[in-house]
Amino acid sequence: MNFFGKIFPFTAIMFVIYLVGGCSADLSLIGKIPADTSPEVKKQIKRLSSKDMNVRADAARALGDMGEESVPAIPFLIDVFVEEPKSGEDLSSSIEQSGLALMRIGKSAVEPLTAALKNKNKNIRLESARTLGGIKDPGALESLIGALKDDDSGVRVEAVLALKELGDDRAAPPVTEALKDSSPGVRAAAASVLGDMGGSGTVGPLVTALSDEDPAVRSNAADSLGVIGDKKAVLPLSGAFKDKDVKVRRSVASALGKIKDPSAMNVLLDGLKDADPGVRQLSAYNLGAIGNKSAVGYVIDALRDDDPAVRSNAAWALGQLADRRAVGQLIYALKDKDSEVRGNAAASLGNIKDKSAVKPLTDALADSDPGVRLSAIYALGALNDGRAIEALAVVLDDDDWGVRSSAVEALGKIDDERKVPVLISALNDKKPSVRSLVVLTLAGTGDSRAIAPLEKQLQSSDACVRAAAEEALKKLRR
Repeated sequence: MNFFGKIFPFTAIMFVIYLVGGCSADLSLIGKIPADTSPEVKKQIKRLSSKDMNVRADAARALGDMGEESVPAIPFLIDVFVEEPKSGEDLSSSIEQSGLALMRIGKSAVEPLTAALKNKNKNIRLESARTLGGIKDPGALESLIGALKDDDSGVRVEAVLALKELGDDRAAPPVTEALKDSSPGVRAAAASVLGDMGGSGTVGPLVTALSDEDPAVRSNAADSLGVIGDKKAVLPLSGAFKDKDVKVRRSVASALGKIKDPSAMNVLLDGLKDADPGVRQLSAYNLGAIGNKSAVGYVIDALRDDDPAVRSNAAWALGQLADRRAVGQLIYALKDKDSEVRGNAAASLGNIKDKSAVKPLTDALADSDPGVRLSAIYALGALNDGRAIEALAVVLDDDDWGVRSSAVEALGKIDDERKVPVLISALNDKKPSVRSLVVLTLAGTGDSRAIAPLEKQLQSSDACVRAAAEEALKKLRR
């Protein structure tokens, strides 16, 4: 027996008439509420017919909270989708809550929703497709594929997006075919989802989409090719880097960085000279991601770009390239007026591990921005140079407990016994989490000078500190 006949036969008959008839949102046309419906569900179904949109939204929300108990309300919730706003009225809340309620009801709503995909009212078809995507039941696959032929482009868009949510490999071919749809919105939607659902079989069609007349389609196609990561896309993506639309060029730069093929380096080097700062940012970043050290000189030049985001990405990229030729310019960038540039420059100096950066990085510990101070601390720990101990000791008095914790971690990485007294003094930190970290760091030194101070921590008022001290002492006494 089908879903409707088993649950509420009279309402099922009226609902089928409603589906094919494209009625307005007059709940009296659907039929009576089934007699065996719980009182609370009946109450909320009646509230769905309120003239107040907020009441309708609240009723839908309540029905969603009741889950499977609200199965008799399914046709009434779908009926909310048919609503047309009056002048100045926003119905998004009641429609959205009805969709969410159907998603929470789940599998029992799939058959009514797939039937609603054939309703004469486009709003019902559109919202039903969207809701089926939220339910993610594979039983909706064939109906959603059929909706790709809907007369309304909005419905076709929602069908594309819903098919992606199903996570079914069988959806990839029809969605790929949607790249040829007459509507640019549908083509753009298909291009946007194929990266997650298509695999290598969609590379060719997506490459073709790079030449689509609509820039959103071209941009989304580039994004998806980057997600797929097939190196066969590098050459056509490189050609698309000349696109007149800035969003397309940005997407291409991102895609080339994700694929990480060295052959894309020259294209991204050209991107450092693009008129759009966003393209320059992405080019600098992705040159770092690709990791070809022959790009170092060009990325160093990008540290002098007028745009701070470009300089920041260049500073980060130089850390990924880890070439000592960049040390001097990165030290200079520690004085940049933009804090993100300074922070990335400090972190990159830590990645390069050139000892000449110790003094400039200790100076950066006094930076007004806590993020820069954190990066400098990280870098000094990575450099593992005892000259940083005195400066890190000062940082242990920083107002920001996160900065103090990072200083403790950095001291732990420095192979120099002079750090032990500094760490012992940090056992007086006012923050228990910092003290616990100090205890564990002292345990890692293996230095017996820490035993007596750690024994005092066994009397700490904080249980975590006491537990850490107990474990640390076991380790030190072995």
